[in-house]
Amino acid sequence: MASYKKTDLAKEQPNWVCYDCGRKYGTIRGLSVSCWHPDICGVCGLEKSVTEPRDFGYLLKGWVDGKQKSE
Repeated sequence: MASYKKTDLAKEQPNWVCYDCGRKYGTIRGLSVSCWHPDICGVCGLEKSVTEPRDFGYLLKGWVDGKQKSE
């Protein structure tokens, strides 16, 4: 498992993140307990089941690029 520094995290985090985006940009790949609900993912902009970014250890820098690419 990769080791991340606090400086690797994005300063701004989305309100909600889907599983795919969380796996792509999060620092934790395996989830323990998370609360999911249908909403819009703040990264890809698609309506999916989402949870809080903290459930993925918060997102790394670069997630904003993914959001911009989907617009």
